Amino acid sequence: MKMLCLVAMLLAAVMNVRAAAWEKPIAPDATPANGQSYYLYNPYAEKFVGATATLATMDTEGTPIVFTTSGDEWMLQGTNGYLYADLDMVGCNGGPNDMNMLWCVERQPQGGYRIRPSKTDADFTWEQYPDMWMGLSYESWTLKPVLKADEGAIDWNIIAEADYGTFRSKWNLCSIMQELQDNGYDVGALLTIYNDPAAGQAEYDAAIASVEEPLFNIRMKNASEEQPFDVTWKYMRNPDLTENWVNDGHDVPGWTMVPASFCGMSESDAQGFYTDNKVLGSWAGGAFGDNKVYQQLSNLPDGKYKFSNYGIWIRHTGEDGDPIKGAYIYAKVGDKLFREPLPDTGWWRGLAEVTFETRSSEAEVGIMFEGTNVGQCIIYDFKLEYLGDKPVTDRLTMLITNSQSLIDEDAIYSGYSEQLTADISRANELLADNNTEAQEAHFTAFLADYETAVKNKEGYEQLTALLQESMTTLTIGDSDEIFALADYIDENELEENIANHTLDNDKIEEIMTALALLNDKAKNSVISAGADVTDLLVNGRFDGTGGWKATLNDFSIDTGKQIMERWWCDWKAEQVVENVPNGNYRLEVQGFQWCSWDWAQSESDWNEGDGSPTYRVNSKVRLNDSEVTIHNVFACGKTDIQEGYQANDYWVPNDANTALKYFELGLYNNVVEATITDHTLKVEFDCSSNGFWNCFKNLRLHYLGEDATGIDIRRPITEKQQETDTYNLMGIKVNPSAIRGLYIRNGKKYVK
Repeated sequence: MKMLCLVAMLLAAVMNVRAAAWEKPIAPDATPANGQSYYLYNPYAEKFVGATATLATMDTEGTPIVFTTSGDEWMLQGTNGYLYADLDMVGCNGGPNDMNMLWCVERQPQGGYRIRPSKTDADFTWEQYPDMWMGLSYESWTLKPVLKADEGAIDWNIIAEADYGTFRSKWNLCSIMQELQDNGYDVGALLTIYNDPAAGQAEYDAAIASVEEPLFNIRMKNASEEQPFDVTWKYMRNPDLTENWVNDGHDVPGWTMVPASFCGMSESDAQGFYTDNKVLGSWAGGAFGDNKVYQQLSNLPDGKYKFSNYGIWIRHTGEDGDPIKGAYIYAKVGDKLFREPLPDTGWWRGLAEVTFETRSSEAEVGIMFEGTNVGQCIIYDFKLEYLGDKPVTDRLTMLITNSQSLIDEDAIYSGYSEQLTADISRANELLADNNTEAQEAHFTAFLADYETAVKNKEGYEQLTALLQESMTTLTIGDSDEIFALADYIDENELEENIANHTLDNDKIEEIMTALALLNDKAKNSVISAGADVTDLLVNGRFDGTGGWKATLNDFSIDTGKQIMERWWCDWKAEQVVENVPNGNYRLEVQGFQWCSWDWAQSESDWNEGDGSPTYRVNSKVRLNDSEVTIHNVFACGKTDIQEGYQANDYWVPNDANTALKYFELGLYNNVVEATITDHTLKVEFDCSSNGFWNCFKNLRLHYLGEDATGIDIRRPITEKQQETDTYNLMGIKVNPSAIRGLYIRNGKKYVK
């Protein structure tokens, strides 16, 4: 009951402004004892030593450090190792037998301690630097040996574990009271608790909890790019990856992966720099596909944010010295994408960050790969910071400028231009009246109108490109589908409507959908029997990005080698193409499977087999309902290449580079044929049954015609086209040599 009354009193008093003064808390000094844990506090920095990473740092929360005697000196063991010193830094990953592990801990007459590296350490020239103490770097608040006492904060408090919680809570309350008072809040009730000699950690924490909301509002209001406010735990879930952590697990609370098992949770410490050893990692063997790891954020206040990944390690699949490509940290707000390239980290961790602005209360943030050469990644330690919001007057002024520029371009629907003109007029009136509340309300509506207009401009650009492509399609032959495309362009007067900007966003979207469908049907309607139709597939030659969808685990495409592959993993990749001609198709692709990671055992199994090229192979290539089992890698061994894995008197490929040499000879060719009756083609690589390595190259897709004899599916032209009079679309007779675009001859539409 006493605690409830206290909290109620604090909430009632917090808005009554009165000046107050108080003394900062004094850290309770302990006398170190062998084998006990303590916290190091620096009163100059008002921070504690953090010893969970390789570089010992200062933070608002400390980590326990075990003091162990070694003669008259001490070894200080943090969470990640022993504190050690060199001339540039104080680190935390040494071993107990290293020379620079020892420290002299000297109590000072005025209270507190000073700590210096042991003079028995031969790494330091004590004659030249007699006053070397453990101090601070002003720039980064990291520990370092300070050579002169007047150049750094070298006084320390050693706090016992039993006293740490109470001191830290009182220290936090002290800082919070100052922040509240500086922003106009009465801290009298808080000060009563602060000065109560009977108060302890529970009372201090309750006082802090009672002002969480006004404190949050103050920090959000004062946030800026120079003074960002950390809102990671307010708006993100599981940013440190520790929630429901399971080694090798893929279900990571708060995070979504594409494909679903792209990254696995790990606690391996390959480079010794992971935060709490909880990371997400992936190794594809080759380059990643189009993958991402992301989190959807909601309830975000309007303004600017910075999303950071403080732990990123990536490696590409190219040669040493090749740049990283296609790897990004990103934020997506609606249809707008903000992204920055990930750093080439080499063998060490890097920092990646991206800034974005939202006024919809939502954003998607994460790491993405598109057309990348990255094949290995480790990610951890995410952070979200609020950078504040511009005053509404600045935002309105900028919006007026941008909207007027858009109007002057004369490239949007007239209705949207008229609305923006009205918005500009109203904004200028409100700026003159200095009515902040009305300005905010108008800014929201004005911004929505502006974004609608921008979408309209982009829509016209996309529609213009699609119309140009469709006009080219009209020149490739004659078919009912091509005439239907010409009719649609004519009936909707697309060229005129685009030139005059008479289409709103809904109409553009409607036309784009219909025109794209008709264009695809028209292009595919003139495919002849025997034609190579590989380009019906997006990235069918493995030389680009997109197209292939991972339906199990991810796969990798090396666009340089034009290979699709994956090691050490079950995976599937598929692609569906609609509006293709019905009939018979043949799919050919070179590819093989290594059945086991134990290469010698794979060879032994092959030698015991029946000679079938697919012996013990379980990976398949499918074309709609038909499938073929791919080759065993031993089925096409060669004696004249002598590169790769040597099996008795012949060789087989054992990596992508040697695979290229075998593929160049036309080896490992797999063929499957299928009949399509619903104008939908599906290609699938199914490597989902324990194959160690599957590798593919040189996919080729051919249309065989309506039946096995290869009859052309194009509409036959039974009447010879006569050279007669030519008319434009208005029915006016024109000179054939002068016509451009659509025209009519013999009652049919053509394009020139």
